[in-house]
Amino acid sequence: MTSDDALEGRENEDVFEGYFLSRALNVNFNYLFFPGLVMHELAHYAACVIAGSRVFETVLWSPRGGHVVHTRVRASSSVLISLFPFFLNNFLAVLLLQDAAAQDAAVGFAFLWLAFSFAIYSIPSVPDLKNSVDAVKRSYTKRRGFGLAATLFYIPLFAIHYILLLPLLFFSRHRTLRIVWFLMLYAAVSGGMLSA
Repeated sequence: MTSDDALEGRENEDVFEGYFLSRALNVNFNYLFFPGLVMHELAHYAACVIAGSRVFETVLWSPRGGHVVHTRVRASSSVLISLFPFFLNNFLAVLLLQDAAAQDAAVGFAFLWLAFSFAIYSIPSVPDLKNSVDAVKRSYTKRRGFGLAATLFYIPLFAIHYILLLPLLFFSRHRTLRIVWFLMLYAAVSGGMLSA
């Protein structure tokens, strides 16, 4: 199963390429906040292992981003692989934010830097979201022969899937919103809404 048709996850996407803030600072965010990118790709890899998808290639970090190339799996597993970095990176960011205030200044700053890194790279990239949508479409196409029953099952599934992915797509396309996402997490942790 090594044909291009049976593989997912080939595309690197530097989510901050051409971003005005990275141009103004003259820095590639993939260098400055590399732990978030590495954890994003490790989350994809872990989800592949959980889903039983064979991994062919893993690039945890490069100036252009990273990727995990894996075999195509059923729709639910593909959605898990595509979205797992969102859950894992945000979970780690919240843990770090909760502990940052209890540390001395240097360690607290390091925790904030790591939390920021994990949060901005938690948002799925456009290829991640595309893989998720394509998997649900492929699943429907396979069951289209079941007629009305498949259609009645998949219309709500499509609707829920798209409703959940639209905010993520918005955050993915508008890079400043990735920073806003971190600020929202920070405010939620500081306000006690996400306390352990």
